[in-house]
Amino acid sequence: FRIGDERDSSSFFVPGMEWRYLNADDRINVSNGWRLTLGLRGAAESVLSETNLLQGYAELKTVWSLTEHWRLLSRVEIGASYTDNFDVLPPSLRFFAGGDNSVRGYAYEQLGPKDDSGAVTGGKYLAVASAELDYRFADNWRVALFTDIGNSMIEPNQALKQSVGFGFRWISPVGAIRLDLAQAIDEPGDPWRLHFTLGSDL
Repeated sequence: FRIGDERDSSSFFVPGMEWRYLNADDRINVSNGWRLTLGLRGAAESVLSETNLLQGYAELKTVWSLTEHWRLLSRVEIGASYTDNFDVLPPSLRFFAGGDNSVRGYAYEQLGPKDDSGAVTGGKYLAVASAELDYRFADNWRVALFTDIGNSMIEPNQALKQSVGFGFRWISPVGAIRLDLAQAIDEPGDPWRLHFTLGSDL
């Protein structure tokens, strides 16, 4: 693997498990519902791995109808890693933030600890949250206002990055097609970024 200017290799045997629960009134156009995902994986130095690792992950997404036309959507993601030697972990075993389904306004995996060259190297911890208010102005069309906040970190008390934005949603037969414009308010110059996603709200 390559992280920034550094090239390295490592070997891991990482068994894991994931549990997911979904409760929604509709799989495509959700009015009320929530989804919880919990994940756990680990590795041991004594079993084909470079170092000991225990990593947990949780995500909660909710959709609540406030009125016939207004909905409130929220999302929280957290993750934590406990390891004897973080430096040998490949990018696939590190946390990153930023992008269409993370903190909008930032590029994919743009957020996290950086090396001396400015390259994002990933973190031991992850914290991301989002709140979105949308309004249905036609049968299959919604407009939304949102804010996202989050980061990946080496220590869990490091600063989070925030964005704000707005977007449009078309409720297609295969799920919502979303077009968002988000501003990274914690970046110099407050840059804007366009995001496109497809799928169910949960």
